[in-house]
Amino acid sequence: MFEKLRRRLAMDMAPFSKKPPAAAADAQISELAARGEAELGIVLPEPYMEFLREMNGFAWNDAIMYGCDADGERPGVDLVEQNKSWHDNEWNKRYLFLGESSISWYVFDSADGRYKLLDLPSGADMEIFDGFHDLVAALVAVAVG
Repeated sequence: MFEKLRRRLAMDMAPFSKKPPAAAADAQISELAARGEAELGIVLPEPYMEFLREMNGFAWNDAIMYGCDADGERPGVDLVEQNKSWHDNEWNKRYLFLGESSISWYVFDSADGRYKLLDLPSGADMEIFDGFHDLVAALVAVAVG
């Protein structure tokens, strides 16, 4: 489902001898889901977990898509740790922060069940995506410029 987006990232990274992260292991995804429920009180959306089965997030240029990183080997990309930080503000707790760029947050809004682009830092809705795939496509577009 995300292979085309992965290839797009890979083409942009190749001249720098980089490549997108591999898929997360099932155990990593299960652990992330358990941490999400225990530490954030959030059930991770299935489309996000499907994404992790193909690519464990990414950080490229001005774009970060959060993934699994409980061991701290990839600072700044662990979904639960990033959300704990953003949830310091009470109004942010309605969102599951999935990724970011220097000017935007990419989120799942638990209040209305929609995937959104929010202005950073105001939090104002900038775009509502048709689904999770469109959110990832928008973030990949930022990454490859």
